[in-house]
Amino acid sequence: SARRKREEEEDTRIRLKQEEDEHLAQRKQEEEEATRRQLKREEEIRSARQKREEEEAARCQRKKVDDERLAQLKREKEEAAHRRLKQEEEDHAARLKRKEEEDTLLRFKQDDEDRAARLKQEDEERLAQQKKEKGEVVRRRLKREEDARSAERKR
Repeated sequence: SARRKREEEEDTRIRLKQEEDEHLAQRKQEEEEATRRQLKREEEIRSARQKREEEEAARCQRKKVDDERLAQLKREKEEAAHRRLKQEEEDHAARLKRKEEEDTLLRFKQDDEDRAARLKQEDEERLAQQKKEKGEVVRRRLKREEDARSAERKR
């Protein structure tokens, strides 16, 4: 009876020890599972954070490229406007120079025409004067001759 009681106590102790070992093993397994879930959650969070950071970096890079492209377009537009203004100024200066040259040529031509007209008029006046003087000389000579003939007739 004592032996049976000891055996029962031993069996109970063994059974309790097995239950405790099973309980500890189950608890250990649950803790390991919880740790795995925690690690998986942390990995998902880290992965999501990394993905967001990469997307943000990519967005920043695209913005930088876009900003550079816009700045380049703006520079090109300003350079084109500057070239256009410079060309317009050069064209305007060339037109003014051509106009001045044309005006100068017209003035020279007009001066030449005026001089030619003045010289022609002076020549005509001189010829008219010479003709008039020659006519008077002829008239005086004719008058002298007439006077001489008249005086001769009177005598």
